[in-house]
Amino acid sequence: MKRTQKKLLGLFGLSLVVATTAFAACLPGPEASAAGSVTDTVTVRVVGRAPNVEVTGIESGSIITDGGQTIDITYEVVDELKVVLKYTDKDGNVQEINLWDDYYDYQPGGLPIDLNLIQYGYGDYEITVTGYGPDGVYDEETIVFEYIPVRGTAEPAAETNDPVVDLDFVPGDGVDPNGVETIIINVYDENGNLIDEISPIAVNKDTDQVTLPFSENGLPDGNYVIELIALNADGDELYRSYIINYEYSAGGEEPVVPDTGGGDDAGAPDTGGLFGGLNISKTDYLITGLLIFFTAGIGGAIFIVKRNQKSSKRR
Repeated sequence: MKRTQKKLLGLFGLSLVVATTAFAACLPGPEASAAGSVTDTVTVRVVGRAPNVEVTGIESGSIITDGGQTIDITYEVVDELKVVLKYTDKDGNVQEINLWDDYYDYQPGGLPIDLNLIQYGYGDYEITVTGYGPDGVYDEETIVFEYIPVRGTAEPAAETNDPVVDLDFVPGDGVDPNGVETIIINVYDENGNLIDEISPIAVNKDTDQVTLPFSENGLPDGNYVIELIALNADGDELYRSYIINYEYSAGGEEPVVPDTGGGDDAGAPDTGGLFGGLNISKTDYLITGLLIFFTAGIGGAIFIVKRNQKSSKRR
């Protein structure tokens, strides 16, 4: 009687599992719910009581070589918004240009302004954004940056440590008098003496990476100055030179491998301790440990199965 009850309860439980699974399979998935609904995205902007302006797009203190730039201005609690550009050329001449002046009735918003720096030329720039609020209160933000024809970085070559100079510039079209056509590279020692064995190196506008032959000319270790000069199609210097400081250490030596105590066999270092003289690597230890673990697991499983079979026979 008890066995019959157990079978009935087992069949009932199995039927309940099957029914629950079938019901879950018929439920609509999240894709169906998403397809039949509309989600609205609401952006909340907290507006203060005082005027506020912020400028993004060009990081203050940066150096750029591309004359086509855009700044984004956000403002709030502003009645009048003014944007003034101050430009100083390489000779020290200063110009001030009013880029924007408008009224906004204290409504928050954003204003993108495209900058064509090519029409002004290379030099130092300062952009000041001022937002005037009620009762003469105002907020102001200023960014400064430099627009130059060429800049660069220097990294050591893999084996020789010769400086590999990466050039950043916008090539000219051969007509624009402000376009970069040639770059002259000069190298000076730490005392300011020109290295005649290397300098000058002329680079055309189709090249953006140059390796300077320090090791080939036997230059000693030390600090060097790499000077970049941009020229136009007429060979005239476009702007003041760009300077890169480089610390040179002669390369070409074999890398030093630290002594791990394993003798001449680098593939199996001395692990020390009891098994230090067996010359067994860490990989060998790992594989042996895994084999022991799996063997013990399989043996334990066989033992449990046999014990259960014996128990059943006794019953």
